[in-house]
Amino acid sequence: MIKDNIKERVKEREGEGELRRSREGGRILTFDIPDVCSASLIPGRSRPINGSGGDFNAGKIGDSVYIDLNLGIVAVADGPERNPSASSAFIKKLKAAVHDSTSFGSHPEVFSETLFEGAFGELVETANEISRGTDYHNATTFSALFTGLRDGGDDGSIGRGRCGLHSAVLHTGDSMIFKISAGTGEVSRLTKTNHFLIGRAPRLFQAEILSKVDESIEGGDTVLLTTDGLNELARSRGVTTEYFLSEEVVGLDPRGVTGRIGSLAGGAKIRLDDIGLVCLVPGAAISRHQNKAVPGIILEDAVG
Repeated sequence: MIKDNIKERVKEREGEGELRRSREGGRILTFDIPDVCSASLIPGRSRPINGSGGDFNAGKIGDSVYIDLNLGIVAVADGPERNPSASSAFIKKLKAAVHDSTSFGSHPEVFSETLFEGAFGELVETANEISRGTDYHNATTFSALFTGLRDGGDDGSIGRGRCGLHSAVLHTGDSMIFKISAGTGEVSRLTKTNHFLIGRAPRLFQAEILSKVDESIEGGDTVLLTTDGLNELARSRGVTTEYFLSEEVVGLDPRGVTGRIGSLAGGAKIRLDDIGLVCLVPGAAISRHQNKAVPGIILEDAVG
């Protein structure tokens, strides 16, 4: 639980991942590994108070972020205003399940095609099983990226260049995943908005290994996972979300992307929904040794 007027920094093992809890400057919670991964929860402007009376979660953000670079999983979820803790409740169950699984070893793991498909299939079925066991009141959106190093790679190299990545998305609801191409700066959406939700459907709306040329992720590409508050921010500026990203964040590192979106959201003149963000360079995350210090970070504000 994050209390008002608390600022707490926790240096992760090996010293580079930083978790910051703060309500200063309108930022609730951020996490950052320079040039690799950055995440934040951004409170909406003029956001109404969730709940009423003495509700434990009154005023809490219902968006949550999950960063598990050891396992190659990053995700966002967005619970309803009447039950903002639903998003983190689902993510905690998913984290516990995959950490108990023998199919997910210490990342970065080299995957053959068959091994990656098997691990992805187990991840999808785990999410579906949790969804079937989630009641209607605890419904939430969920969008995740799962990546792993392809055995042999394309040229044997790992890093910001082409590094032979497997990648896949798991998705349900109106949160989103975007890819920003390192070569062209083109912004493309990897997920399809839908009305399915965890707890209100027996399976994810979208579970897909990214094998098409225009969807596959190269080592230097940037991936942005975000809740639907980003759509409202883009609409407040009279543009589509893809155009907004292409104009405002292309060319920035992960910290620059989350910082720029946070700054624009804070300066908006109209009511905006909260925004949960995680920006990742998957190739850099796999190649950097400090990901061993990130065994499963959950950014949350509303705690069930």
